[in-house]
Amino acid sequence: MAVATITALHPMSLAAAFVHQASGPSTHKVFRQTGSSFGDFRSHYKHNPTILLRNQQSELEAEQSTIAFALDFGGQSVQVELSSSTDIPSTVQHILSQVGYQYNPQDIERVLRQTWDSATLGDRSTAATGSSPPSYNGPTPPPNSRWDAECSIELPSGLVVELGPSTIGEAAGMGLFVRRTTSSNGPVLQTQGSAFCGYGPCEKISNSLEGLSDYQRQRTFEFVLPDSLESYVWFDGKLVTVWDAMKQSQATSVRSHVLDQNQEGELFLTPDVSSPCYLIPPTQPLDPQSITIQTIGHMCNDLAGGMVLSKEEYDTASDDNNLLVLVPRVVVRENGMLEPSGMPILTLAKTIVVANTDYAMEVGLRYGHAYWRNEV
Repeated sequence: MAVATITALHPMSLAAAFVHQASGPSTHKVFRQTGSSFGDFRSHYKHNPTILLRNQQSELEAEQSTIAFALDFGGQSVQVELSSSTDIPSTVQHILSQVGYQYNPQDIERVLRQTWDSATLGDRSTAATGSSPPSYNGPTPPPNSRWDAECSIELPSGLVVELGPSTIGEAAGMGLFVRRTTSSNGPVLQTQGSAFCGYGPCEKISNSLEGLSDYQRQRTFEFVLPDSLESYVWFDGKLVTVWDAMKQSQATSVRSHVLDQNQEGELFLTPDVSSPCYLIPPTQPLDPQSITIQTIGHMCNDLAGGMVLSKEEYDTASDDNNLLVLVPRVVVRENGMLEPSGMPILTLAKTIVVANTDYAMEVGLRYGHAYWRNEV
């Protein structure tokens, strides 16, 4: 049985998606407020209708062997054994009884589910499709080149996420890379619709861009839902449509959007241009030593390029070369308004396995054709 270790879970909520704990300053990822809205997961979902969410259960789980691993809570190690995903809720309660109820049970559950999914990759994927998901073969540094990771973050799933010089040229600066650990129990499953990492810290959410530094203006997001109620969001730890989130929470409005009805009686959202919503980062780049898996995503490059591509050409290149898309995370306030809760989550647009242990492969993030159009 393989044993993995996760770094300490702090007694506070993580992002509203599965993000684990974890360099180099961000100086090159520019999401200008004109054209830096969300929603591209919808286009990937349409191209990949067989979406596999990580919370799906397999009928074959009873046939799986027991997996064992360790979780570390501020120096207190807890041994965990799982024979089925149905063991997870009771295991969470058992862990809390040992380490204390100051920890968020949802955070612990997400770690357990991700670890279980990765460990049971082979049987589930083969049973569902007759073959395993494709191995990710992203770009790698040139052979015999000197490539040193600026930081290396080992995750409980068996993945290692690293920062290093991008494969697309010096002008791109640093890039985000992935490989699996040599001690992991085989290839690591990454399912479409699962969270990969957080983007970065959010200093404030505002309806104004006044008083911002150049650094902030270049990295500010505008909260826009281009696919109306069918836009995807992270809500309560799950990837759902805005409409599903509103039904689950009984939300009555969406920040910076107008909820209206067409002649057929169907509800739809349109952006309220008179009341925008901006997600604003800190005034200065992060200290490299403070970057975690929750804040590392701003270093990810768009491997599709895009400045000289038509929208159709960009979409094709992005589908082929980018693994990740940005999905906003939202909460519902007491007044019934659904609104963003911070920077977006980098979310997997396709199902793959990471099998490579010898060298890291760069992963790409879909910036969107509008971003590149504004860069020209």
